[in-house]
Amino acid sequence: MEIDSVYTEEIRAIINEYKHLPLSEVSLKLATKKHLPRTFILNQINGLQKAKEKLPSFIKNGLIFPPKVNLEQCSSEATAKFKQSILSGNTLLDLTMGFGVDVLFLSDVFNSVTAVEPNKELTEVAQYNFDKSGNSDKITIVNNTAEQFLHENQQSFDWIYIDPSRREQGNKKVVDLKKYSPDVTALLPQMFRFSSNVLIKISPFADITYLHKLFNCIDRTYVVSVKNECKEILLLLKKELNSNRDEVITVNLLNEQTQLFTYHQNENDISNSEFYSGNFQSGYIYLPNVSVNKSQAYGALVKEFQLKAISLNTHIFWSEDKKNNFPGDIFEIVELVQLKKLNDKTVQVILKNYPLSHQQFLKKYKFSKGNKSQKVLLGFRDNGNKLQHLLLNRV
Repeated sequence: MEIDSVYTEEIRAIINEYKHLPLSEVSLKLATKKHLPRTFILNQINGLQKAKEKLPSFIKNGLIFPPKVNLEQCSSEATAKFKQSILSGNTLLDLTMGFGVDVLFLSDVFNSVTAVEPNKELTEVAQYNFDKSGNSDKITIVNNTAEQFLHENQQSFDWIYIDPSRREQGNKKVVDLKKYSPDVTALLPQMFRFSSNVLIKISPFADITYLHKLFNCIDRTYVVSVKNECKEILLLLKKELNSNRDEVITVNLLNEQTQLFTYHQNENDISNSEFYSGNFQSGYIYLPNVSVNKSQAYGALVKEFQLKAISLNTHIFWSEDKKNNFPGDIFEIVELVQLKKLNDKTVQVILKNYPLSHQQFLKKYKFSKGNKSQKVLLGFRDNGNKLQHLLLNRV
């Protein structure tokens, strides 16, 4: 498919006219217009509707989108920009380009990028976007599989990046790295032939302990979230290492700040003296962000910020004084409350280690379904397994 011959002024006008309609309705409208590139139009409208937050600059700069499944699997703009902060050099090899989101942003911090992709349609979409973005002179696209490229390659690279597909036949998601395509565990020796530095993007559902058993050359592990939703785990591998370093960096990318917390896996035990035994009359409550929760860095968090853990399974924390730069949300205690005496039913409700689901709680106690707000009711189990309810002010 030649993008320029398909993406005509007529097609642009149709996309602009239909872009706010449901895809099912657009599909019906196009059914009688056999001369139009129906799939291409649907892909563009789907991208315009679904990528507003994920890829805002693609929409702003008039770039084009791939089929739905490839759009779902690609990196977000926020995570691609984050990779700019941990990778840089002269030459980069991306073995799984997709439609080129990571390549586009990483080409800003490398002088030369070789991007490998077996899907011809995706290479055409990527090439169009690279040309339009003005980065194409730094990027060489190779229409090939990662395995075949490595078999034929003679060039060395400063870095190799690989984002393997995490879906089996039938579009079913997989977590086991050995079922990724390509199998990065089998491909790693080949990658180390051509670079001493490899970055692997892993499913956010993968277990960090399992990953550290699978590899023996991990330099750093990144757990990356966007607006408190875990998006990916990044493994930075070094050829020179013969044992893993246990440093884990949790990242939460927000609109105006990035929450970072670095810890070592041997720091995660919580001693009896580090549990809270007070009466919640004053102080501050801390809720870790999702990257910290994913990595289960609770012991390290307690030690770094001198906090008290509320209980082993509740994963909320207390301190008398406010601790700045905490990787998550901070609340000041207003009072310990009894539900039947709380008249304000419009506060935001947060439940941790609670016997009711959020929906069940709202219905039973007649609270409104509020969004993120300044006042919060926190329900949880304390270290004695007793249910407690705190009225809090968001700091």
